[in-house]
Amino acid sequence: MARIKKGTTGGDGLVTTNNRVSKSDMKMVKQQVSKRNGMNKYASGISSSAPTYYNPLYTPTSLQLPRDRKQINVWARHFYNTEAIPAAVIDLYSELPITAYNVECQNPHVRKFMQDMLQRLKLREILQGIALEFFMIGDVFIMSELDEDHKTWKRLVILNPDQVEVRRNVLADEPVIEMIPDQDLQRIIFDQQPPELYQYFRTFLPDVIKAVKSGKNIPIDPAHITHMKHKPTPYGVYGTPILKRIFKTLMYKEMLRRAQFVIAERYVTPLKIFKLGTIDEPPMPGEIDAMQEQLDAVLNDPSLVLVTSARLQADWQGISGKTLQLSGEYDFTEREMISGLGVSRAFLDGSGPTYANASIGGNAFLQKLENFRETLKQWVQEKIFKPICELNDFYDRDPDTDEEYLIKPEFKWDALRLQDEASRQQAFMGLR
Repeated sequence: MARIKKGTTGGDGLVTTNNRVSKSDMKMVKQQVSKRNGMNKYASGISSSAPTYYNPLYTPTSLQLPRDRKQINVWARHFYNTEAIPAAVIDLYSELPITAYNVECQNPHVRKFMQDMLQRLKLREILQGIALEFFMIGDVFIMSELDEDHKTWKRLVILNPDQVEVRRNVLADEPVIEMIPDQDLQRIIFDQQPPELYQYFRTFLPDVIKAVKSGKNIPIDPAHITHMKHKPTPYGVYGTPILKRIFKTLMYKEMLRRAQFVIAERYVTPLKIFKLGTIDEPPMPGEIDAMQEQLDAVLNDPSLVLVTSARLQADWQGISGKTLQLSGEYDFTEREMISGLGVSRAFLDGSGPTYANASIGGNAFLQKLENFRETLKQWVQEKIFKPICELNDFYDRDPDTDEEYLIKPEFKWDALRLQDEASRQQAFMGLR
């Protein structure tokens, strides 16, 4: 045992501060006391750390999300082109609401004029493109080109939202929309190649040449441009892609897919392990190199035969019985995507809940499409019909008040139905 130096004690028998124990003796005492039944017992240390601060914007997943508008558009296009469920849902949103249409007007001449113009503009194809950009990117810029000689619209063009910049202020009535010149346009202006396009710009669009040469954006007349936004904030400048809300789910699914690729690859090509020698008789360095050459020759030519000693052992390590079960994770990501995109499983493959529940979800989905169709209807009437009626002096007089008014044709959609017409009529007869 360690020796304790003598010192004075107090009246209560406690050792006073005059007693001293050396560090080496105290260490020996602790070691001997801690031994119990031939086993050393060690005390665990306790340390405290500062509490973690949670901010959803600075989690590892959130930091990987795109911040720039153009990069968000790149992600949206990529997932639409490569993911089955987002592509199917976006197609439903963009194709179902675009049905046949007609123009209604009391003046038959005006109605015929508008019908011919819409047919020449290929309006239905334009509406399909508008719907696709609206739900996939969240922003649609439609530019209209006027034919002043015939007093009609010459063509409608859907601009790339990556090449359009919008500047807006709450104190201004209309935003300023400008087109960013791309490399092709700059090459046409500066190199004058091809000469036909440069001559077209020089004749009809001299302001474009002036803006590009001065290094500025190309201003667009507000009367010739329309900006449609998907679910913007009241003070927002741009819309929000519908796919943005499931970016994290798609990222998680991509991680699962990468893990599944590794598992599938290991199934196809298991790891080959060859052991040469034993613990008691390890191989010489030259034997390992010679055996490596022989194994390469045999594996590349199946007709060769390898004859060697019993000290060579071969093993193929696969992952049978060691795989990660991902079926539940895939079901989770699928439910997340379908819920985030605002549809039900019954719309995609006909499976899912009962008919009554699917019908309720279908009615909600159809209401969304009807709201979008109303937006397109207002755009056609205000941006397509009205300027042309004013330009052609399509006016009439009220027989009662003798006041002159502008003739306004009405754009009418055909009914939007997802069920068979015969079944619909049979349901009405049953209700009757």
